[in-house]
Amino acid sequence: MSSVEETALQDEAAWNEGEAAPTEGEAAQLEGEAVLREGDPLPEVAPGRLASIIESLLFAFVPSIGRFGPAHAQDGLTGLTTAHTLHAAAGGIVLVVWTAALAAVGVAVAGRRDVN
Repeated sequence: MSSVEETALQDEAAWNEGEAAPTEGEAAQLEGEAVLREGDPLPEVAPGRLASIIESLLFAFVPSIGRFGPAHAQDGLTGLTTAHTLHAAAGGIVLVVWTAALAAVGVAVAGRRDVN
């Protein structure tokens, strides 16, 4: 048992013996939830995750365009035959184009870095 679990069990036992219950903020922290206070920065979303969310929303609302995103272009390669998915050959070509485009961006960005 970890020290966090032991502390939580000790605190719970103390509350059961008549001590004051934790405040709402303390209880949320004990449960592992982040409590945002005024002035605290918002949690960041990783750029890759954000791109995945945007791509999924695009496919959900505009599937004729969203199917050309990298996550949905691979659906044809995996054998999915649902509506709005690309065929295997078209999906492969789209993935090659995405790979080439992202590699070009990587080369351009790496050339501008201040690292030798």
